[in-house]
Amino acid sequence: MPSDLDRSGACTSLSCAAVFSPEAFSPAAEAEAIKNAPLLMQELFSHRRLNKLPIDQSRQQLLRALLCKCVALICVTAGVLLPSISAQRENVNLERDFPILASRVRTNQPADYVIVIDRSGSMRSFWPLVRQSVASFLEAVPDGDYVSVVEFGTDARNSITPRPVNQQTRSDLLREVSNLPEPTDSATDIGRAMEKTLDELNRPNGNRLKFVFFLSDFAHDPPSQSPYYRKHSPQDDVWRRLTERMRSEQSENAVQAYALLLPIGGSVGRDLPLGRAVFPRLESVNVNQATLLPWFERRKAEIARDKLRAIVEQDAARLPLAIKSIEQRGDRLVAVFDLVVDRLVETSSFTDIQISELAVGDLQSRLTPEPTINLNLSVSGAGSQTVEIPIARVGEQSTILRWTAGNQITFKLNATQNIEPAGEITRLNLPTARTFEVSVRDKEAIIKGGYLPIWVLVVTGVILLLIVLTLLRYYRQEYIVGEITVVGHGAPITLRPESKRKTFKIGDVSNSEGIAVKGAQWVLLFQSFKPPERARGTYIRMERGQAMLNKKVALNNQKWEPVQRGSIIDVKSGKTVAFK
Repeated sequence: MPSDLDRSGACTSLSCAAVFSPEAFSPAAEAEAIKNAPLLMQELFSHRRLNKLPIDQSRQQLLRALLCKCVALICVTAGVLLPSISAQRENVNLERDFPILASRVRTNQPADYVIVIDRSGSMRSFWPLVRQSVASFLEAVPDGDYVSVVEFGTDARNSITPRPVNQQTRSDLLREVSNLPEPTDSATDIGRAMEKTLDELNRPNGNRLKFVFFLSDFAHDPPSQSPYYRKHSPQDDVWRRLTERMRSEQSENAVQAYALLLPIGGSVGRDLPLGRAVFPRLESVNVNQATLLPWFERRKAEIARDKLRAIVEQDAARLPLAIKSIEQRGDRLVAVFDLVVDRLVETSSFTDIQISELAVGDLQSRLTPEPTINLNLSVSGAGSQTVEIPIARVGEQSTILRWTAGNQITFKLNATQNIEPAGEITRLNLPTARTFEVSVRDKEAIIKGGYLPIWVLVVTGVILLLIVLTLLRYYRQEYIVGEITVVGHGAPITLRPESKRKTFKIGDVSNSEGIAVKGAQWVLLFQSFKPPERARGTYIRMERGQAMLNKKVALNNQKWEPVQRGSIIDVKSGKTVAFK
């Protein structure tokens, strides 16, 4: 077996001093150490020359040389294995502390890290600490993650070529960060910094998880040639464009941003609202000479936890409801929403539901918006579900006639969403209840109102008309209609409806009462009747004297007898009266 030791016991391949040199941790040295590990162990425990040397200084030198090789192997192997061992330990802790969330998501997902460093001249006093803190953090970034380092001042640029982290690139990253030149810029253009940060976040084939670290006092002081010069309001067009760009490019990604506020001037955090306009969940952390490095050390220890937190926060920020339809339930108009519950976080309930800005066009006067709804809608189970939320009442009392109208409805819904698993979410320092707003615009809906359909009203009207006509006919005034002739005594008298004669007498009467018969000792009386006196028709009786109706019915002054046209009345005195 070849030996790396000479007769004096000196180590010819790797000295003790070389163990702690940067070259000892190069990829080539790591591979060589791992490759020769079995040979080294064999040489250590079975090297025959150990017994051939005199028990003197030579043996001690040989032992020291072998020990150097062991130390080198342990150090180099540790440099290779520690990041993966640390990552495995973090995952074990996550599964212990967050068993439900960790079971729903891959906690070792790769991430993109963008470290944005203010290089204005006022950062000079913090520069050694900044380099040390960033380098310390990058030591713990897992293999497979992607790192970009951006410096900004008068402009913004990549001070270090962006690259994925692995065994080969980590040492290069650490060296380049440690050699960052001291800052000399005279301006602090946060707008340019945001632009460059968005460029890095939007790299092709980027990871879904993204972390941004801003190291600055966040006092926006751009040069006069910058488009962000004198633009200190989030409502300015340049900032609105950045906000919209962030929203459109990163809507499907989990982005966690930190603003590490360094006390390098009298306006620390002054323009933090500009950062929050672009990164709505930007967390600000006040740091100083004593706390910057510990903060990054804490981030090193909680990389996997931070990844889980970012994923959960992004999932919880998604709108839980999507409008499906607007339907009518009796006198209530309800909005039907789709709710997908098989997400990383689950919705347990909705509370404090409020409907506002309800607009229904021409039907506005017929709908009454629902007041503030203090309603708990418990949600359970998996898969797609629907949630019905009342938004208005339909005013049926506004009209009797039933109506149907199609219209476009616009409204806003504000509510509080309560999410589970609450205990694990709380341990991630995230809220378990969040307010959200859903805007619904021009959603088609069919709305009905009124009590009676039109066909019922028509039928009812016809029935009422028939009833009225029947009553009018039944209770109309009855008149004597026909032709009355006293045979052998002058011309006949014709009575028509327009004559409106209710009574007509013949015999010993005056001409105004009917037909006067000279020398008559009798009086025959015709009279019309209508209900309720008796059945409708013309009746006769004798006021004086006696007679026979159609030779069958005797007439007297006690009883009315109905008479039909075509009847003959024979008076006992010998006169005959015809009623035609």
